[in-house]
Amino acid sequence: VLFEAGTSKGGVELASKRSEVAFSTGPTPALLRVKTDRIRECAFNRYGRDPESVKVLVFVMVIVAETEEKAWEKFNRYADAADPDAALAMVCGWTSADFTEYADDFDLLQSSNGMHRDIVKHFCNSLLDKGPITKKDLGRHVSVKGNADLIIGSVDQVVQKLIDYVEIGGADGFNFA
Repeated sequence: VLFEAGTSKGGVELASKRSEVAFSTGPTPALLRVKTDRIRECAFNRYGRDPESVKVLVFVMVIVAETEEKAWEKFNRYADAADPDAALAMVCGWTSADFTEYADDFDLLQSSNGMHRDIVKHFCNSLLDKGPITKKDLGRHVSVKGNADLIIGSVDQVVQKLIDYVEIGGADGFNFA
């Protein structure tokens, strides 16, 4: 079985031509669907493969508790034990972005740099409705979840989100962080 990780142009090409399994991230079920469709359409259109012959596993970090509030408390305990500056450096290494130009209290979603805004939206998708996102917020978030999609909440919320990744996103399974 050949596994392929990544949904870059080259990653899609390799997965479509040769792989049985492709790893991906969302960061939402709807965005995952774009990636799964791209892989499967390429497999069919370019290589004559059955689109469903390429299975897609989504990379997720699950934090579950009795309530969503308690799950976020658990997240915060994990983040308090991590180094947000190291995680921010990791993001910069992954993306070639430089966030040092921003003040510590600057809302990165207000950046005039569209690439920086997109990076923040990708890594902090579950924070978008919670207010401004600073460099520290980005670092804390990534220090816990890394590059995985964060699924956080009660058991029912987590199960529904996993179902959404399958039904909406086209995932065939999960790679749990």
